[in-house]
Amino acid sequence: MKQFIWPNLRDLLVLSFLHVCQLKKSLYGLKQAPRAWYMKLRTALQSWGFVCAVSDASLFIKKTVGCVLYVLIYVDDILLIGSDNDALKSCIKALDTHFALKTLGSMNYFLGFEAYRDSSGIYLTQTKYVIELLKKATMHDSKPCDTPMAAGVSLTDEGELFFNPSLYRTLIGSLQYFTYTRPDIAFTVNKLSQFLSSPKVQHWLACKLLL
Repeated sequence: MKQFIWPNLRDLLVLSFLHVCQLKKSLYGLKQAPRAWYMKLRTALQSWGFVCAVSDASLFIKKTVGCVLYVLIYVDDILLIGSDNDALKSCIKALDTHFALKTLGSMNYFLGFEAYRDSSGIYLTQTKYVIELLKKATMHDSKPCDTPMAAGVSLTDEGELFFNPSLYRTLIGSLQYFTYTRPDIAFTVNKLSQFLSSPKVQHWLACKLLL
């Protein structure tokens, strides 16, 4: 019968260290992985005739006679839009050949935007996005207001500090994204964004009015 001898503390540390070193990096991911994935996808798209947009590195455009294709990338999600169904199918087939894809069909919800279709075209809305925003502020049951900001109100950097500045910053950041479909609130959001570093109670009340 073999006798088991307990290792000392130094040996345990060495064994633990060796065990950690044997873990596979792919299990946890690397910081360079998203960039490597983007570069591989970008190289493939450019070889197929796509051109990266100057204003947005995640948008690729391909224009041919009578057809235009748009590819929008967000991490590992790809949104493909085009004016020709055959060209779309050909692009999807090429992507599926080089990458492991899961085609989800027509877009219904993407990055906070909902898409609705009828005979006249496609409409984008952020209804679900803003409902979740109102719930976060516990204002989903509040009454509506006619204007995004009260007339004659002049916001200053004085007064009592708001007790939850992180909530204020989160809501204002979300409202900035909401201005894509509601440009009428852009002025008010811009005003409230000027007090992110140290929001006061008056700024929070103005934010609640906007919500």
